[in-house]
Amino acid sequence: MEPLKYRPKNHVEWNESYYFVFYDLKQGLGGMTRLGFKPNKKEAMTFLFLFLPDGSAAGYQAVEETGDYGLQGLRVGKVVHKPLPEGVWKYFLRGT
Repeated sequence: MEPLKYRPKNHVEWNESYYFVFYDLKQGLGGMTRLGFKPNKKEAMTFLFLFLPDGSAAGYQAVEETGDYGLQGLRVGKVVHKPLPEGVWKYFLRGT
């Protein structure tokens, strides 16, 4: 697995992103999510889209100020991506 984060370049808009896309054929449920960080601006953003079996969709989006996006997990708003051993990730949305 690649390093969780890299040393930022000098450009103010330099950013690092983590995307996850999934689909469960049996359940007919899919989704995609992104966590993005601009450490030179201390800005973080996330979105999550779920594509439901009935053809509808649900979404969540957040932008916040952050000074660190540590190595134990990546969190923006209610969205958390946590790296586990052997390249496995735990992904979840906290709260309602």
